[in-house]
Amino acid sequence: MKRSLLVIFSLLAATFPIRLHAADKPDQTNFQKSLVSDYAKFDANSISAYVTNYGNLFRHPPTGNSGFEWPKGSGKTEIYESGLWVGAKVNGEVRVAISFYTYEYAPGTMDIGTHLPNNPEDPTFKVYKIEQGNTSSWDYQNWPYWDGAPLNEDGNPLLIGNQTLWCVYNDADSAVHTNMGSKPLGVEVQQTIFGWNTDYLNLKDVVFMRYLVINKSAETLDSTYLTMWCDSDLGDSGDDMTGTDSLLQLGFVYNNSNIDGEFGERPPAVGISLLQGPIVPSPGDTAIFYGEKRGGYKNLPVNSIVCPIKSSGYNNGSPRTFQDAYYLMQARWKDGSHMTYGGMGDDSLGSPTNFMYTGDPVAGSGWLDPYPADKRFILNCGPLTMAPGDSQEVIFAAHIARGTSHLNSLTKLKQQSQNLHSIYPNKLFRIPQNFAYKISHPNHQQVELEFSLETSEATQILGELYTHGSAGAEDTVLQTFDFHDDGQHNDGQPNDGNWGASLSSATHRNGGYLDVKATFSDGETITIEKIKNKIPLAGKLEIIEPVIGSDNLNDNGIVNPGENIRYTLKILNSTKFDLEDILISQVSALGEDLVNLYDQFGEISTEFTMPVLIPQIPPQTTYFWDYASETSYLSFNVKPNVSFENTIHLLLRLVWKMMATILGNT
Repeated sequence: MKRSLLVIFSLLAATFPIRLHAADKPDQTNFQKSLVSDYAKFDANSISAYVTNYGNLFRHPPTGNSGFEWPKGSGKTEIYESGLWVGAKVNGEVRVAISFYTYEYAPGTMDIGTHLPNNPEDPTFKVYKIEQGNTSSWDYQNWPYWDGAPLNEDGNPLLIGNQTLWCVYNDADSAVHTNMGSKPLGVEVQQTIFGWNTDYLNLKDVVFMRYLVINKSAETLDSTYLTMWCDSDLGDSGDDMTGTDSLLQLGFVYNNSNIDGEFGERPPAVGISLLQGPIVPSPGDTAIFYGEKRGGYKNLPVNSIVCPIKSSGYNNGSPRTFQDAYYLMQARWKDGSHMTYGGMGDDSLGSPTNFMYTGDPVAGSGWLDPYPADKRFILNCGPLTMAPGDSQEVIFAAHIARGTSHLNSLTKLKQQSQNLHSIYPNKLFRIPQNFAYKISHPNHQQVELEFSLETSEATQILGELYTHGSAGAEDTVLQTFDFHDDGQHNDGQPNDGNWGASLSSATHRNGGYLDVKATFSDGETITIEKIKNKIPLAGKLEIIEPVIGSDNLNDNGIVNPGENIRYTLKILNSTKFDLEDILISQVSALGEDLVNLYDQFGEISTEFTMPVLIPQIPPQTTYFWDYASETSYLSFNVKPNVSFENTIHLLLRLVWKMMATILGNT
């Protein structure tokens, strides 16, 4: 549904339960993971993505469907599958290990020089998942540091961001090399997936992938390439376009038009950026390797980004053999010819190039993807040499952005990539974690706020609370204040790394945001802009008195299986301001298997928005919907196969703006 262009200044979410009256609970069948293969879900921020211990990223293992979901809980996906490829020559013979629909890695470690994997059916070779604030989980307590799982300086599991997933796998077993058919390389891969849940630079829309690749064979890997492959199905995959940006080390996919079959209007863009490449000797330079500076080396940038077509039957298509895959790592096609500028990378009159579709889709200039389809791209790093026992590290970021149009989404994606490069590595790993805030409104004139965050390295933290300017005016600083780690400001124990602050402010028509400035023991100071955005400062907009108006089977006011439920509610404006253009949506917060939400056109979705905006609610007044009017009730379907007593929770979201003339703030 098309929504009005507006600036979101405030957001309210409320849940209410509806009791489902039914009979006994049926039998349930759960998917049973094998001991050989394991998976877990990264879900620390607005992204939900599957991670396995055999090289596959993002694809949903039980079903084989797309498993990179954004926004989390929406059912909309952007990446079908991704994974690490390694290719090299061993005594002149090409060998590869790839994750490409089937997988040439197996769980676990391998002993150096043996070309034999350790027991891949060992259940401890699982995906380990640790999270902010939880040190009692089985994964945290059994963190396999002996297999390479990283530790912090205190000897505890290393949590990066708000959530970290770690596993180890290898390609030593020739029995799993059935995809491309080469001999094993003898590499072990230690994979770390992590991310932050913060509004700062929209890091909530990013998941990071770090790979430590170790040559555990007895042979030198010559002309080695480390490659990140991506099959990006951006909503409806049939209308996707792809491109590359060599300066940003970014491969990306965007929609061909401003309408997507899954996202509707202004579909997002998605991409993968290389943040840290492998290292090679370079006198006078300094590289980053495993979080430390290494003199006499440099980090290699992306060597090439290639966009092969889907079909493997074409010279410039997806690989069928290990030689095909290795050629792609070198920006070459199946016949060994180098990729050329123009067409689909195979223009006979074009000059050789390492980067495909380098034009500007926003401006409509340069070399652009010529047609929409289901797209892939690969980012290649190399060549380099890995002697027995050598290690290399690469760090990628998968990120997504949505703007005011399909092309503006791409603009925002590139800005996001630029931001990631600007904060990596020093600033990124010093972002305060576990940020939280509480807000209360003792009356319609006042708002009270409590902020908390966690960082063990800072010596001083300052906060600045802003309110958005109106009608193009500059934003205004409401208060500058200190965070404390003294045990007296809702911050836990003194000097425990938990910082807190409390303040009171007059209510404000426009929403606000918080900047944080942290100073560290080594003298470095960083500012985290908009660590929290969209703070509602106007007051309370309350959802009250939900009432079932009709249920279509027996019309008795009780929710039963198979029924269509229409309900109404009241919205109380407790602020002192006029609230305009109010949008209301409903999301199944719990019991997703129990209900379908739908709009007036009958489209099944996870979120439903009223087809008509509420134009205005004056201060201190209540708005009431009439369930007899098609434009003023909310509805959901209870699935007919539900046959046990449960409670359905619906999350109602209210979004409003204060003044119709205010545009352009974010």
